[in-house]
Amino acid sequence: MRVFGHGDEKDVLSDALAEVDCSVCVCVCVCTATASVLVNISPTDEFSLEKGLRQGDPLSPFLFLLAAEGLNVMMRAMVQANLFTGYSVGSENSTIVSHLQFADDTLLLGVKSWANVCALRTILVLFEKVFGLKVNFHKSMLVGVNIGDSWLSEATVVLGCKVGKVPFMYLGLPVGGDPRRLSFWEPVVSSIRTRLSRWKNRLLSFGGRLILLKSVLTSLHVYALSFFKAPSGQDHGGLGVRQLREFNTTLLGKWCWRMLVDKGGMWEGAVGGEWFVESIERRVGNDADTSFWSDLWLGGAPLCVRFRRLFDLSTIQSISVADMCELGWEAGGAGWQWRRQLWVWEEELLLECKGLLYDIVLHANISDSWIWRHDVGGGYYVQCVYYLVTSTDTVSQAGAPDLIWHKHVPLKVSILALRLRRNRLPTKDNLMARNITSLDAHFCVNGCGELETANHLFLAFPIFAPLWTLVRSWLGIAPTTAELLQDHCAQFVASLGGSRIRRSFLQLVWLCCTSILWHERNNRVFKP
Repeated sequence: MRVFGHGDEKDVLSDALAEVDCSVCVCVCVCTATASVLVNISPTDEFSLEKGLRQGDPLSPFLFLLAAEGLNVMMRAMVQANLFTGYSVGSENSTIVSHLQFADDTLLLGVKSWANVCALRTILVLFEKVFGLKVNFHKSMLVGVNIGDSWLSEATVVLGCKVGKVPFMYLGLPVGGDPRRLSFWEPVVSSIRTRLSRWKNRLLSFGGRLILLKSVLTSLHVYALSFFKAPSGQDHGGLGVRQLREFNTTLLGKWCWRMLVDKGGMWEGAVGGEWFVESIERRVGNDADTSFWSDLWLGGAPLCVRFRRLFDLSTIQSISVADMCELGWEAGGAGWQWRRQLWVWEEELLLECKGLLYDIVLHANISDSWIWRHDVGGGYYVQCVYYLVTSTDTVSQAGAPDLIWHKHVPLKVSILALRLRRNRLPTKDNLMARNITSLDAHFCVNGCGELETANHLFLAFPIFAPLWTLVRSWLGIAPTTAELLQDHCAQFVASLGGSRIRRSFLQLVWLCCTSILWHERNNRVFKP
């Protein structure tokens, strides 16, 4: 359902602020607002808004939220009065969903019944009369799942909208459909194909193609994030393209975190479950919401797992931490109640458990809450969790970020250094390995008879090698003895000590030298 048009700000505010003295002041602020239009980057004269409040006008988002909240209240009232039956989801159908709202896009969900159809028609008509926002029935659709077309056609006559089919678009995402079919992913492939045109691939540099790739991948919808495998991040010697599968996992983990900390939300009842059990922990306060045996609040595992025998023998397995502390978990406390007398080896387990509880002090001024172990503040942040997930999947190259990426050099220079460290430059030995050049065309451009490799070209080439000696003499640093480019870069950057400023300066010099050498090599090959 879509709504559009304008609302009478005086009527809306007078109804919303009927018993508030500041309603007159708010009306004056809204009704006396002026606006101007930019023409050739120059603002025109200000003019008054005389046609009501429209989208884009001052304070229109606030009043639009008031109108949307009115629809929310009306739908809740209809459900509570049993005039509208929503759709049941979650475990044992415990959660009833009747509507979902985002801006001017609204989903109204319910079971198949003529009572629901009449209730929807009544709600939409009342909404138009009360708030002045017209429902665009031409863009509204009635979609049925496992419902006959004849019934849907009759229902659309009552509602005045059209029949929709699954999958349909909502907030730019397809709702419904079978992801196992190739046709489901066709919009993703076509979107990438239109953005990554062939002419862009031919004309853009390597750095430009990297930026274009990032823009295309980041513009994909969340549902497609697990469809592709991306390179590693900059911290692991990659190009810094976000790994979509891991990013999708961290976003889903954020919803699981919300289900833990935001009790009573609709998503908690609809989805349920707890993710990332190894990384969450319960912080005990003054509430009785934390289970003594089942929740992860002490150590790396719940007490029912660490002391399974004691848990099986306990007669109060569902007791909370606060109640257990009140009864007493010290020696002789009433919190330890068993089905039978403990044996000797079970007494040893009990002593070990009491030893863990010896220094535990409950916080009387805070409530029980969940904390994320890998963050100092205990909160769940997508960026931090993404780094945690990706850091365990890839092998980091030592010093790669500090030796390649520099904020004062162009992106193409850093990419050149990355390809150089990975031996991905189109040197003659690499071209021969790819069967691009013949065997007799792999010798060095200087005619020294050596195979043109990256190490030979940048370190042992008779014309290029003296450049490093000259630069070291200018800077007054000791000569490097490395024979490999990776070691040469690390030794050169660390020549002046461990100061961050010095290392950054030498990194800048090394990147500039390699870029100049590669540019000169290409001139000798293509412009002899």
